[in-house]
Amino acid sequence: SDWKSICLMSRNELDLHVASYLVIKTDACMDIISELSPFEVYSADRLRDFPHSRVHGGPGYIPTTELVAKASLKIGSHLNEFIGTNGFKMFHIARDGSSFFLEHGHLLPTIEDCAGLCHAVSKFGSVDGKRSHGQYRVFIGNGGQNRPNGVPAVLVDNGFEKSLRSDPDTDADNVLLSIGRLTEFVWNIMVDMQREAVDSPLAPDSTRTKAYAKYLSAHLGMDEKVAFEDVTIVVSVIHPHFNNLNEHTDTMNDNIAGYTRTGCLNMCFRFNNRDDLVVHFQVITNFRKVIGQY
Repeated sequence: SDWKSICLMSRNELDLHVASYLVIKTDACMDIISELSPFEVYSADRLRDFPHSRVHGGPGYIPTTELVAKASLKIGSHLNEFIGTNGFKMFHIARDGSSFFLEHGHLLPTIEDCAGLCHAVSKFGSVDGKRSHGQYRVFIGNGGQNRPNGVPAVLVDNGFEKSLRSDPDTDADNVLLSIGRLTEFVWNIMVDMQREAVDSPLAPDSTRTKAYAKYLSAHLGMDEKVAFEDVTIVVSVIHPHFNNLNEHTDTMNDNIAGYTRTGCLNMCFRFNNRDDLVVHFQVITNFRKVIGQY
C-alpha cells in the first residue's frame, strides 16, 4: 500500500476492526490491562521485572482469565487519561484530547512525516522473532550490547542511519528529526505525568545525562533536557492479521531510581485506499542498565 495515503484512525474506527490490549503482570496481585486507543502515550514502571505482552482480537474482544489475574485494573480505550496514584504509581496513560496532548501537541511531526518514518522502519527494520514475527523494529540509543573497551558506546543504531542515507528515496534527516519530535513529545508527557502523580523525577543524574543521553538528543534534534537512553520504533499490522507481542521482560532496562520507567507512544493508522488494514506504530523509550552500572 502507498504510505503517503495513511491517516490517523479515530477510536470508533479502531473499535470496528480490532481490540488490542497491553497486559502487564505486576507483583501487586493485580494485573494491568490497557485497551489500545489510536493515539496515546503510556508510562510504565519496572517492565524489566514484570512480564508484559500485547494481545489482539476482533471487535469487543477482552483478554480471558488465563491471560490475566483474577484481579485486574482495566483501562478502557475511551478514557482520556489515567494517572496511577496512592501507592499504585506503576502505570499512567494520556490520550488524544487529554490536557497533556493539548499542551505538547505542537511538538508532533505531520502525518506525512509519520508516514515516511513508518515506511523507513518497514524497509530497514528487523524482525525479532522472540518478541513478534509481525513487527519491524529499529532502535537508536546509547550503550546497548556494544561496549568498546568495556565502556558503553555513546550511540548505536545497527546501521539504520547508514541505510537511510544510502537510499535515494528516503529523506534521512527528516526521518531522524521526526523520531526526535515524537520522542520529545513522549518525554514531556511522561515528565508531566510524574508530576501529576506526585512521583519522583525522571533521570535525575545530570552527569549521566551529559555523558550519554545528550548525544542521543543531539542526534535526533531534541531539546537537551530529554534524557532517554534508548528509542525503539516499531511498525506492525494488527488487522486483518493479529500480530501479538509475546510475553517478555525488558531485561536491558535500568533498575536505579529515576531510570526504571518505559515510555511508549502508540498510533494507529489506516490507508485511504485499504480501510481494512490497521498499522500499529510505536515509539518506545527506555533507560539502559549498562549505563547505570557503568
